[in-house]
Formats: sequence, structure tokens, C-alpha cells
Amino acid sequence: MRDFRQVMWHEQQNHEALEPEDSAQIINFPKRPK
Repeated sequence: MRDFRQVMWHEQQNHEALEPEDSAQIINFPKRPK
């Protein structure tokens, strides 16, 4: 049950972080360093 809750929380946080542009930029930064 704890694992399931953690997975759901992580998924929700990821979705929320992907929505804002700031988070998207931060995620793209490490992926493609300029």
C-alpha cells in the first residue's frame, strides 16, 4: 500500500511539474546542456 501511494504521489508531482514551463525548462536543461 505504501509503494502504491508513493508511486501515485510521484506520478502526480511529475504531471504537475511537466505542466509549468519552469519545470519543463529545468528538466530539459540536464537533458540537453547548452
